[in-house]
Amino acid sequence: MKRFQKMMLVINPHKFWNNLRATFFLLGLGVILSMSFLLKSQVPFDTALFANSNVHAPSDVQQMEQAYATYPAYAFIVESAQSDESLLWNPNAHMGTPFLAVWITRCLSPFTLPFYFLSLSSALAISVLLKLWVAGLAAFYTARKLGYSALLSVLCAVAFQCSHALLAQPTAPFSDALPWVPLLFLFAERMYLRQAQYWPVGALTIALMLLSGDWVATVCCVGVFTLYVVIHEIMYPHGEKYRLSVLSVLVSIVVGMGFVALQLLPYLDYMRDTIPIAETTKTLPGVMQSALLLMPYTGGLRHFGVLHVGIIQFLTALLWLNMRPGLLEHHRSKIDALQITSLLLIVGTLLYGNFFSDTIFASLLSHHQLLLPLSFMMALSTIITLAIWSELSPDQCAATIKLGTMSISGCLVGLAILACITLFHSSNPTLSITLILISTT
Repeated sequence: MKRFQKMMLVINPHKFWNNLRATFFLLGLGVILSMSFLLKSQVPFDTALFANSNVHAPSDVQQMEQAYATYPAYAFIVESAQSDESLLWNPNAHMGTPFLAVWITRCLSPFTLPFYFLSLSSALAISVLLKLWVAGLAAFYTARKLGYSALLSVLCAVAFQCSHALLAQPTAPFSDALPWVPLLFLFAERMYLRQAQYWPVGALTIALMLLSGDWVATVCCVGVFTLYVVIHEIMYPHGEKYRLSVLSVLVSIVVGMGFVALQLLPYLDYMRDTIPIAETTKTLPGVMQSALLLMPYTGGLRHFGVLHVGIIQFLTALLWLNMRPGLLEHHRSKIDALQITSLLLIVGTLLYGNFFSDTIFASLLSHHQLLLPLSFMMALSTIITLAIWSELSPDQCAATIKLGTMSISGCLVGLAILACITLFHSSNPTLSITLILISTT
């Protein structure tokens, strides 16, 4: 009885009920967002492309390639589970090929579990729903652990749940890795704070992301968050020794790879015994498509939709730049590192697309993999800005709004210019015309 009373003293009832309400809200939102998949028993995919042999748009070609690589693997898992057969070998592909050894099959991913128990159409819908649930709850948990209120944490989770990869490309391999990104960021923040004892959490998160079928995306996320920690440490040194944190990261990576050894070792053997063939190159977004940062994807540019960070996120970033000078260091620390890392990631990806689009490099590293952590980083930056904004005095708010109006006006002029440029580089000018009208208005 005394132990129970002590537990009740530790648990804050108000905080508990806030977290519980937020959890049910995010679960309900996940159901709403996936309702079209649940009702129609299909994921968003243009099946008319299969019947049209005269497809020339790069985005349509890549969508067809993704479908041919994704759906047969899921169908084989369902067939093998129903007939109680092994997943080691797939006799239906190219007169027989290894299946477990092919990383992109995702046969050990947590989001593939529905395919072992349900029909293909039902499993696809449930898999998408699970991704939305995990993404929302992981983002909410991370924001709460970083010290933000339940309301702001829900806002972060909703922005992350509604990101491009989870709604527009929910069957792509990188969409299996995306829901775990918030937990990887939380691990990176622990390493900045020299809390090396959390290495098992990092190892488990890395293992879950590796099982997604896109190990390149996992490597990119680890690299981006490592860059975040380095920038954070350079700008605002924590003051303690960092060697133990570095060792903790290395141990997490090694142990995480050990968790997936059941699929990693056959994959390495498969790659060693096969001859690589020329891969089709992919068109990457360049500087000319940077207008998509603010406006949603559409038409022939939908393949570049991962660039869209959201108008609210962009405006709060401008708000932060205008109110930053008068703030104390402990307010600026985390968001400065986040904003600089996000900016370097966006600029680096656009430059990479400018110089390496339609080359063999584009088939090795795509913009989806590079920009995978961007949606969560921008969502987190938004709630940090709003949290600091709520603490400002009326005079500080008025001064910030005055400067912000000028910044936003300048950005909209720049957006109109970018829209005009994009108009001449897009097969479908609808997006550019919309951008021009909004900006000039």
